[in-house]
Amino acid sequence: MLFFIFKYDNVKMLLYQNVIMSITYNPKKRKRKKTHGFLIRKRTKGGKKVINRRRKKGRKKLSV
Repeated sequence: MLFFIFKYDNVKMLLYQNVIMSITYNPKKRKRKKTHGFLIRKRTKGGKKVINRRRKKGRKKLSV
């Protein structure tokens, strides 16, 4: 643990939170493709709607 002594409590609190906060997002390329990829989107009715909406809007990237 790291402890900092500052004049203002709010600064101390912010630094303390940053030290002990856990990392919740651990990016994985395979998981991302398997969940949000083009082929997965095309398999379901809702996924096809997503692709078509993005195509209609003119998105360069339709999926991940």
